[in-house]
Amino acid sequence: MNALVTVDVGDRDAEIAVGVPSRVEDFAGADMLISAPPHAGDLGTRAGMPLRLHWTGPRGVHELPCLLVRVTHDQVTRWRVRPTGPVCLDQRRHHVRSPFAGSVVVIPTTTGLVGVVTGLLDDLSAGGLRAQLSGVPLEPGSYVEVHVELEMVPLVLAGEVLRSGPVDPDTSSYECVLMFDSGADADRICRAVMHQQMLARRAALT
Repeated sequence: MNALVTVDVGDRDAEIAVGVPSRVEDFAGADMLISAPPHAGDLGTRAGMPLRLHWTGPRGVHELPCLLVRVTHDQVTRWRVRPTGPVCLDQRRHHVRSPFAGSVVVIPTTTGLVGVVTGLLDDLSAGGLRAQLSGVPLEPGSYVEVHVELEMVPLVLAGEVLRSGPVDPDTSSYECVLMFDSGADADRICRAVMHQQMLARRAALT
């Protein structure tokens, strides 16, 4: 009860949404009642739609295949889901990434590194980001402070540089991949990522 989960909606590798935040609200026999994710009305969900629930345990990220049985509307909207297979360890992804437009400011915190680096986001997840930055490439393994804005509210995260460079001679920019532990901000990032997915899906349908 009250366990936090994320939901992939749709058939595998043809999902209409991935990594949607939710919570286990109740049980009904073998079925589970989970809270309807944010922006759930945009997903076109229906009875019989395949889902996959994900949660983190001591051994890693677990996955449970399910079927959406019913959508109930009360004070809160709930999805009734029914397991269709066993729980297994999910080796495909730990964090869902989505293309994400916006600016980013990276401040090195490793001793000996100085300066503020600015750039533009390419994609974002609850575990890291990829961006196009300008200037001398940050050293892989160095620690940084990451500043982004989500839902018009600033967010500051402690991160580590996973990969950077090479510098594009035409634009003087380089690709940089940063990892971070979003902690209490994970749900907020997941909401923002899902919103971007919804916008991209709407644009593809027009």
